[in-house]
This record gives sequence, structure tokens and C-alpha cells, in this order.
Amino acid sequence: MKSVRTLCFLLVSAIFAHADNNVPTIANDFVFTFFNSHNTSPLSDALLLAIVSNNNNGTANIIVTSSYLSFTTIRVSVAPYSVLKIPITPESIQAQFPGNVTADGHIIVEDKGIRLQSDLPVAVYAHAEAYGGYSTDSFLVLPAIHLGMQYVAVTSTQPEGTIANMIAVVAYQDNTQVKIGTQTVTLNALQVASVASYGNLSGTVISGNKPFGAISGCTCGFGNPHEGCSYEAVMLLPGSGWGTQFAAIPLMYLSTNWYQVVANTNNTIVSAEGTTVATINAGEYREFQIGAALVTSNNPVQLIQIGQVSFK
Repeated sequence: MKSVRTLCFLLVSAIFAHADNNVPTIANDFVFTFFNSHNTSPLSDALLLAIVSNNNNGTANIIVTSSYLSFTTIRVSVAPYSVLKIPITPESIQAQFPGNVTADGHIIVEDKGIRLQSDLPVAVYAHAEAYGGYSTDSFLVLPAIHLGMQYVAVTSTQPEGTIANMIAVVAYQDNTQVKIGTQTVTLNALQVASVASYGNLSGTVISGNKPFGAISGCTCGFGNPHEGCSYEAVMLLPGSGWGTQFAAIPLMYLSTNWYQVVANTNNTIVSAEGTTVATINAGEYREFQIGAALVTSNNPVQLIQIGQVSFK
């Protein structure tokens, strides 16, 4: 019998050193996008969902819109204290669908942003899966009020062959000038600028003149150990939301987990239970493996938990 534990790419639950660094996840307005989930020729089996959690004692009325011409506006209601899965179609709404063949790192601009609004505060997750669920991931969608103007990408450090790492940014306002690495582009609201590369994009700085959302990861990244690949995506925290203390807890069935950390300050020292696991400069990243631990740093960092794929 074969069982699969999918690889996930999630922001570690953080205990921030300063209360003003906390980033609430419940709000009324969200923008996000999906980047391509197919690592080969496109198959019409990609499932895209916006998952809405309503923890209010009243019904939340939701409207989902997009700049994508083939998208039809969605209006739904979420009952009190319940979760609703909203299918997002067509699957071609994914950035760089059916995939960037050359993955040469150049910016591609598309009208593929998604906006979700609610009359009551809700939490939103974006979910994508392909190949019958063998390649899947979900990420927390940050509320629009907490979008920032500078991010640092985290992607797979083990991309292979024709499998691309990706960065996708979505504008919240018109005339948003965004810089991804050394490339600059101007976007209007809900336009998406994406970059795909067969190389590692971790540490790439993404900045803009107005708040915008940024998602990064891999079409099908390999975890550690190198057992199999799965879709990886995370909505990045702006640098202003980074922290210095993190509760690292291994995923279910694991005694240890791999983590990736990125910094935006030179001479940043990262420790787990008092033992140094990484010393990095601005724009650098490191991966390390630990069990349950309190991870601390002398400067704010972004810490990502990497899942594993196993076949039994």
C-alpha cells in the first residue's frame, strides 16, 4: 500500500518579540494569486480553492472577483462558525499556466489577480492541487491591510530539470511599481507579475512603491530528504512583519523537520534552543533540520517550515 505525506511550504507560527509585529489573519479584504501547479504539460485536473473560515455568529457574505477575463464573479455565503471551500475556475487563471517552458527568469505580466471581500471578518486560505492530489499545498492569504512593500522570496533549494521555482506578485492598487530582483515593472490593481526559474530564487528581494502581495515557492519542489516532489507555495510576510522568536513544531508523524530561514540584516545569528544553526547576511538563506524547539534570532528573520514526502 502506498501512502503519501504531501510536502507543504508554510510560515512557521511565530511568537514575535514585539507585540506590534503581530500580523492578524482575520479581515474583510484579501488579494492573492495562484502560480502554475503543473510541472509538465498541462493536465485538466488542477483543483484551485479559496477556503474561507467564518468564526462569527452571523453569516458572512463573500464576493470573489478577478481581472482575468475568463473568470466569473462569485457570490456566496458562509454560515456562522463554519468553513466553505470556493472553487476558483478556470484553472488557466494560474500565473504562467500552462507553465513557462524556458523558465528564463524574465517577468511575465498577466491579468490573473484574485480579490476576496467579506462583510464580516474571515480567514482565507488558497489551496491548489494537481495530479489527483499527489501534488498539493495550501497557504494562508494575508489580509490586504497587512500587505507590505518589501519581501524576500523563499523557494525550493532542490529544483530539478523542467521544474521551475516561481515568484508571483499581485498589485492591490493601480500604478504599483514592483521590482523583482533587478527587474522592474508597473502594475495596475489585480495584475500579476511572475518570474519562473530552474535556479534557486531564495533570497530574491521583492520591493514596490505601494503595498502588494507576494507568493513564492516551486511548481514541484523536493523536500528533505530527497524523496519526491510536490507543489509548494507560501504568501510571504513583508519585512515589517518578521520576528525574532518562533515555535518550531514538526509536522504530524515526524520527529524533526527541515526549515529555511532568510534575513535582511547582516550578521544575523539564528539559534534553536540556544545552539546556533545559521549565521547569515541580508538576502542570504540557510536550511537546517531540528525537532520541536524555540528558534530565536538577534535580528528579525522569516522562517519557513518545509514538509516531506514519503511513500510506504
